[in-house]
Amino acid sequence: MQLDQVNSRVRGFTLLEVLVVLVLVGLISTVTMQGFSFVLNLQERLKRQLVDTQYRNLQESWFRDVVRSFREKKVEAGEAVFTGSSHKLEGFSLLSLKGRVGVAIQTQWLLEENDGGQHLKYSIEGSEPVIVADWLGADVTFQYLDRKGQLHDEWPPNKQVSYLPKGILLSSPSVAEPLLWYVSVSNTEPPPVDLSLIL
Repeated sequence: MQLDQVNSRVRGFTLLEVLVVLVLVGLISTVTMQGFSFVLNLQERLKRQLVDTQYRNLQESWFRDVVRSFREKKVEAGEAVFTGSSHKLEGFSLLSLKGRVGVAIQTQWLLEENDGGQHLKYSIEGSEPVIVADWLGADVTFQYLDRKGQLHDEWPPNKQVSYLPKGILLSSPSVAEPLLWYVSVSNTEPPPVDLSLIL
């Protein structure tokens, strides 16, 4: 009879042992789920940050490409080829959103005040302006670098200057993350195309 009692104890778990195992499994699953939730939140934040960074890079790249393609163009006597102020610049660009690539078209970049910040708008002649970028609480301005390496708030700095600036700076010291876009303007004409090669 004692042998039967010993065998019955060996065959199963006590209620206390089962409860301890359940508590441990519950704690482990809780910690695992919290870790999983943390990883999912972190992944979502990184995705948002990546999309925002790519968006800002696209904005900056577009601005750089259009400004870099500004060219000198023959216009009426007394007219400036390129004009700029601290909140507006315009000139002839070979890259445009709607025009043919390689054809110089009047292009304008404009910094406009909005609710607590500024918009950077882009337009070509005969079209509505497009908002390219916006900054909250920013005091964004254009500046123009001359051939001597001096920055100016207006272009041309005097009436005798008829060439394009060496570079254009879009900056703001008051943005939460500093804004500094510098574009070197390539004011050399593209090489002539030999039409005999095409025909």
